[in-house]
Amino acid sequence: MKASLRTLWDRFSLYLPVVLMGLFAMSTWWLVRSTPKLDETGSPRPVRHEIDYTLRQFSIKTFDTEGHFKSELIGAEAKHYPDTDTLEITQVKVHAIGLAGEHTRATSLQAVTSANGTEVQLQGQVHVVRDAKSSATTRAPMEYRSEFLKINSQTNLLETPQPVVINQGGNRFSGNAMTYRDEGGLLELRGQVHATLMPHTAP
Repeated sequence: MKASLRTLWDRFSLYLPVVLMGLFAMSTWWLVRSTPKLDETGSPRPVRHEIDYTLRQFSIKTFDTEGHFKSELIGAEAKHYPDTDTLEITQVKVHAIGLAGEHTRATSLQAVTSANGTEVQLQGQVHVVRDAKSSATTRAPMEYRSEFLKINSQTNLLETPQPVVINQGGNRFSGNAMTYRDEGGLLELRGQVHATLMPHTAP
């Protein structure tokens, strides 16, 4: 049971933290860099929790050195708050291609990220689908659903205190909360944990 769960999550999480963290770090840097500088000649004013810039209906794409598509981040609206230096993005859509050609797609109603992109919180109808295809085998896509997912690239930690469901083909894992630590590849499901494993069919 533990071995099957570990193998299942290893396939799912191989590129997910890197892909999502890289996308949000890149997008935040691009947005901050493209924002007009504030007038620094006047006297300093207290920073309040108010939006200092907004971006609507935007799309950010990245390509490799040969011009091949690598990733895209789409948002309906992005708002920056200078007091907390956070960026809030609504109607988030992410599409990325991994090193082995796997496609990862993620959507959520909202994302909140720090300016340097080291911490990202996906909120509301979080849905992540990652293809699990290679030149040797073809597997069913890995699917993750929850209402919340927090990713920290500095601690290599993915966690949610809310119910989560992980599916691949007929295999299904669920729990009331989840923590994944990249160090050691440890996945912990807490609360009412359920697992459904389909019998392995020899080729």
